[in-house]
Amino acid sequence: GSGASGVALYVARPRLDEERTARLLAAATALFALTTVTALLVVLAHPLSPAAPGLSTLASLAWIYGAAALPFFFSGCTITLAITAWSARISRLYLYDLAGAALGCVALVPLLGTLGAIDTVLLVAALSLAGGFLMSRRAWLLPLLGLGLALTAWNHATGTIALRESKGLSEESVVFSRWNSFSRVTVTKTEDPDELLIFIDSDAATILRRAGDDLERHRGLRDRIEGLAYQVAERPRVLVIGPGGGQDVILARLHGA
Repeated sequence: GSGASGVALYVARPRLDEERTARLLAAATALFALTTVTALLVVLAHPLSPAAPGLSTLASLAWIYGAAALPFFFSGCTITLAITAWSARISRLYLYDLAGAALGCVALVPLLGTLGAIDTVLLVAALSLAGGFLMSRRAWLLPLLGLGLALTAWNHATGTIALRESKGLSEESVVFSRWNSFSRVTVTKTEDPDELLIFIDSDAATILRRAGDDLERHRGLRDRIEGLAYQVAERPRVLVIGPGGGQDVILARLHGA
């Protein structure tokens, strides 16, 4: 997407004047916002499953890559047009470019924890319209900015645009979900009302047991294979690294650690 934008504007460059460049800047940022939301919807509509047939996965990937290329194309157009318009002030422009990229990296950490990945993508689409207005001074971008911010707030309140399936696992049984800067943590129901499953990125599951401090309730865990080491150690001192849902801690306490 980014590479194609450079080629497209190189071909169109002889026809670019100051007025046309400003109009194209506004249009590129508006189309970036629109295609970012479109790409998000396409990705959510084509979940990938490890168990899916190869041709089905190939078709889904074609949709995902095709849709995801579009916002990169229009963001590339925006940057290239800005460099074209303000080439005489390239040092200042490059400073703003690097500062914006750095701010985005720093802001991503609290945004993912606060809004989650989907609403963060929607916010990015909206904020691009603010950038487009500052560069092009086209007032028609401001109503679109308001619409983008309203969409982000509405979805954060309702969760309408959301994951329905991840890595072949349905999201119907999810009772808790939260993103952080490097993963997504979910908690899902199981057939046992006293057990829940914690997943990291719809993988790496660990069991969360009800009333972990009630050792008598979990007496059956004592004879599991994970407790074999306790059979050969007297009064063991234990450090559990990565306790997950706490089952290893319960097991250690059952053996008097």
